[in-house]
Amino acid sequence: MLRSIVFGLALLSSLALAGDPAVDAFKAKFAAQEQILLSGVLTDPAQLADFAKDAAGGGNQAAMTKWYGRISAFSSDYLSKQHGLNDKAPEVRYMVEPAEWNMLMDTLRKLKTGGMLDQAKLKVFVGMIDDANDDLKRGDPEAGHKVVAMGRKNLSDALNEYLASPNGKAGTANAARDRQDEEARKKAAQQPAPVVTQPAPVTAVKTPPKKTEEEKPAAPEITGDDALAKQARDQAEAARKELAKGGNGDHAYENGKTQTDGVTPVVVDGGNTAAQKVGLAPAGSGKPNLVVSEPPKPAAEGDDMAELHKMKDGVKGHKTLWATIGGGVLGGILGGLIGFFLGGPIGLIIGAGLGAAGGAFGGRMLGKKLWG
Repeated sequence: MLRSIVFGLALLSSLALAGDPAVDAFKAKFAAQEQILLSGVLTDPAQLADFAKDAAGGGNQAAMTKWYGRISAFSSDYLSKQHGLNDKAPEVRYMVEPAEWNMLMDTLRKLKTGGMLDQAKLKVFVGMIDDANDDLKRGDPEAGHKVVAMGRKNLSDALNEYLASPNGKAGTANAARDRQDEEARKKAAQQPAPVVTQPAPVTAVKTPPKKTEEEKPAAPEITGDDALAKQARDQAEAARKELAKGGNGDHAYENGKTQTDGVTPVVVDGGNTAAQKVGLAPAGSGKPNLVVSEPPKPAAEGDDMAELHKMKDGVKGHKTLWATIGGGVLGGILGGLIGFFLGGPIGLIIGAGLGAAGGAFGGRMLGKKLWG
C-alpha cells in the first residue's frame, strides 16, 4: 500500500511538469544514459521542483554540474543499499522502488526509438512484464523476480559506468563539496546565539482623563420587535391626539408610515414578523455556502502499461515483411544447396522451393513474435 501511495505521489509530481518546454530542453542537454538515471533522481518531488527551477533559469553549465552531482549521489546511494521486493504487489512496477520503475520506463522508451535489435528487446521485455503481471494476479511472484533481477543488473551496470565517466567523477566531487557545505551549515546552526542583555525600558504610566458631567452614556438603539412596538405606540398616541382635535388620524398614519422607511420586514420563527435593517442582515438562510472542490484525480494505474503496450504494438509492419522475405531467401539458398548435393539439378529445384517456403514461414513467425 505504501509503495502504491509513493508511486501515486511521484506520478502526480511528474505529470505536473509533463510537457514543460524548459524542463524538456534542460533534460536534452544530458547524455541518453544520464537522462535515464536522472529520471530516478527526479522521482523525488522536491528534486523535480528544484530541477524545474534550474531549467527555468536556462540550465547553464553550473546547473548541469550541480545535477551531475545529484546523479552521482543517487548512484552511490543506490549501489550501497540492498533493495527488497514486494511479493504481494499486483504488478511488477509495485514490486520495486519508484525510482527503479521510472528508470526502466525511460530505458524502454529509448529502446523504442533505437534500431531493430533494440526494438526486439523492447518487444521481449514487455512480454515478460505482461507474463509476470498475470502470474502476480495468481499469487506467483517468481516471473516478477526474474524481470526485476534482469532490470536491476542492467541498472547497476549503468550506475557504475556513469560513476566512472568524466561527468560522474565531476559530479562525485561536486556532491562531496555539497555535503561539506551542508555539514558546515548544520554545525553553525547548532551553535547557540550570543545573549545580548539590555536594560528594561521605562514605561510612563498615563492617568486616564476624568469624565465630565456632560458625558452620558448613549441611549440604547431600539431595534427589532421593540422598534415595531414603539412605532405602534407612537402612531396610536398621535392618532388619539389628532382625533381629540377633530381630525381623522390620516396624518398620524402618514407620519407612522414614513417612520418605517429603510426597514424591511422579514418572516422568522414560523411567521412572526420582525424588522430588519436593509444592508445589515446576513443574506440567505444563515447556512454556510460551501464550495465543494474535488481534488485532482491521479492518472489511471494502468497508464504505464498502456504506454508499454502502445510502444510494443508500434514495433511491427515492414519489419515483419522483411523478416519473411529474408527467411525465404535464406531458406531457398540453403534448401537448394542441400538438394543439389542430394539430387543434382532436380534436387536443387525441389530443395530451393521447399527451403524458400519453409524459410519464409519461419521468418514471418519470427517477425510476428518480435514485432507483431
